[in-house]
Amino acid sequence: MIVQSKVCTKCGEDKPFSEYYKHKEGKYRLRSSCKQCIADYGKKYYESNKEACLKRGREWAKRNPTKISAIQERYKEKNPERYANRWLKRRTIKRKLKYDFSPIISKRIRRITQNKCAITGDDDIHLDHFIPMSTGHGGTYEGNLILLSKELNLSKGTRNPFIWAEDYLTEEQQKNFVKVIEYLSEINGLTVDEYRRFVFWCFENPRDVDEISEDNRDSLDVWLRVNNVA
Repeated sequence: MIVQSKVCTKCGEDKPFSEYYKHKEGKYRLRSSCKQCIADYGKKYYESNKEACLKRGREWAKRNPTKISAIQERYKEKNPERYANRWLKRRTIKRKLKYDFSPIISKRIRRITQNKCAITGDDDIHLDHFIPMSTGHGGTYEGNLILLSKELNLSKGTRNPFIWAEDYLTEEQQKNFVKVIEYLSEINGLTVDEYRRFVFWCFENPRDVDEISEDNRDSLDVWLRVNNVA
């Protein structure tokens, strides 16, 4: 009879070999404790020794910069969207702006334009902040994100998107731009005219990190109060 399972010395359950990590000196060349028990122990240990664990982690990272870079590159290759989302989160929080983004929201945004540029229909796309975070307004949330081709994203940069569209887009592309404005207006609960005024206001009233920290309100909320928009 071929043995295909063993009893975990921690939880006492009989589990298949696939539930154990390999160990050359263990019985059946496996660890005595199952993966779940090892994970539970590690979690409890970390919670009880958080500062010490973080300190060891930082010290190891300083000693092994090449390994850290390799780990990051492998993670980036295997999880491109998740890596991009983490970068977006860090960038947004650093600027003290609104962050409300998730894989579900990302899929929703991509589904609207079938994962293509909202203006040209190209496949080489970037997730663009319609109101650039450099203004100290907007942020990373569904009402401020669209898919743009790499070319359009680079040309738009930190410019006011309405002025950019008039200067850069072709007549046909401007028709699609109008659809983008209608979509963003609706998702922000504004009319097209109100949304245009809001965007221009953001560029006319830039904020730095200190100003955002002092008045930690969402940009749209500030604009609505300033302009007495119901």
